[in-house]
Amino acid sequence: MSENSKKFAVIYYSRGGHTERAAHGIAKVLGADIFRIQCPRYGSRFLGYMRAGYESLRQIKPALSELPDLQDYDGVAIGGPVWTSYPATPLRSYLSGKPALPEVLGLFLTNGDHSPPSKAYKVAEDDLGRTIPARTSISNAQDGTADMDHLITDFCADFRQILGSDANI
Repeated sequence: MSENSKKFAVIYYSRGGHTERAAHGIAKVLGADIFRIQCPRYGSRFLGYMRAGYESLRQIKPALSELPDLQDYDGVAIGGPVWTSYPATPLRSYLSGKPALPEVLGLFLTNGDHSPPSKAYKVAEDDLGRTIPARTSISNAQDGTADMDHLITDFCADFRQILGSDANI
């Protein structure tokens, strides 16, 4: 299959906008379709922030709006923020729902410097029930910087390599 005929998708959850900017950057580099996981439960500023932290600590997974079927894509990049060292609860709901996904997956997480992603990677894989080989973490402090651009480019190169593409990015 040629590079131009491969179909990519990015699906993400973002509450504050950091993950959304990363998702759009990844989608642009991959030429991917993009989908947002909707969870209005955490929408309000202060109350949403407090509820998100509390429910993350308590491992509460909220109900989600209807989500797209992504199994016909060749590769899917999945993203979300890290809350209290865990993937955001809407992302966990999505992953633990065992969505129909292609074999090739990537995981990108955004995080504050106080929440390193190592635990979140493992929890995401446990929720999904499989390994996610392409990964990156983008600190909120890197948002909108050249460092973020480099991390996105490297992630997309790793993602394409796993898919078996030799195309340059």
